[in-house]
Amino acid sequence: MAGSGANVEALLHGCVKKGCLQLHLLYDQFRRKGSNISWGKAVWNRAVLPKHSVFLVLAMQQKLATVDQLHIMGIPLVNRCILCKADNEMHKHLFFRCNFSVVIWQRIMTWMRIHHRTSKLSKEVHWIAGRRVPKHWKAKWFFRFLGATIYSIWEERNIGIFQGWSMMLIILLKTSNMLLA
Repeated sequence: MAGSGANVEALLHGCVKKGCLQLHLLYDQFRRKGSNISWGKAVWNRAVLPKHSVFLVLAMQQKLATVDQLHIMGIPLVNRCILCKADNEMHKHLFFRCNFSVVIWQRIMTWMRIHHRTSKLSKEVHWIAGRRVPKHWKAKWFFRFLGATIYSIWEERNIGIFQGWSMMLIILLKTSNMLLA
């Protein structure tokens, strides 16, 4: 990588074309070579909103500040899922095992007529990326819903932590209890 001032200057000089710094060349200098990921095209496509794509990448890499991650960083918190209060908060639970998340996924899968049980974010992305027809409308919409749902679950979790219970959560839990009864 860079190192000394002379190395930084040489690195920047190599990224200048026609008197302008070319950011894509600079980026190429810092990214890991050969770091293509199998799910990249699935997450970074036009069907998924950019903020949802960024969020999906963070969730795929388990970089979100869930309570279990905060414990690793030395921040002591009570490890309980704010949405269901039934289990510890970690990526796998929050997005696919929490009662709140399960109801959302069941409704989306039923609406899309997909007979597949959601289990883990990386498995979901690999499952849809590996479909025979990844450009099929259903695959595109599934990725759009995947990104939006993961983002919305995180948003609801944060509302629950920082503002108390949200109306969306209360309504969803009440309607799911009526449907399950």
